[in-house]
Amino acid sequence: MAVEIVVSGTVSWVVFQDKRSKRWIGVCPALNLSLEEKTLGQLSETIDDAIHGLFLDLARANELGAFLREHGWRLASPLPARLANVRFTMPYTTERKVGHDPAPAFA
Repeated sequence: MAVEIVVSGTVSWVVFQDKRSKRWIGVCPALNLSLEEKTLGQLSETIDDAIHGLFLDLARANELGAFLREHGWRLASPLPARLANVRFTMPYTTERKVGHDPAPAFA
């Protein structure tokens, strides 16, 4: 069973459905991530996986601490010595936009 490592703070995702492809897009400027899935439910799962993957990559590169400090975030519990069995999570909100253009939020 994975050890959950919670990152304090909250990020916001803008989600919208592309009119042409009908695929769901999620954009998080704070994490510099953009995702795409077929359904809104799949997008939600992919957001969780992307958050975990980003923080795991940063931890493996010994850059997690600097990244968290830069954003004013911290870990809710200490990072274990072994990263093989961790699952990073971070609370997030979603703002659903109508249409296929996330502007002006990212203009």
